[in-house]
Amino acid sequence: MRADVILLTVEPHSGEGTYSFVCPSCEDLVEKPADRKIVSLLKSVGVDVAERQNPVVKVETRPEGPAFTL
Repeated sequence: MRADVILLTVEPHSGEGTYSFVCPSCEDLVEKPADRKIVSLLKSVGVDVAERQNPVVKVETRPEGPAFTL
């Protein structure tokens, strides 16, 4: 499998992440966990790394007015 068909996503703080690719046999998307050792191995063979962005957490505020009661 060529390095350019593997997507490696790494969490910046832990150095761990996931890698994914389309299976050449069944054409399903395969996603696997990647510890630091696997991340290092994939990087050493030329897989590009995308840093995982922290998701934007939208916090809803409580609406104005009294609380609901029975």
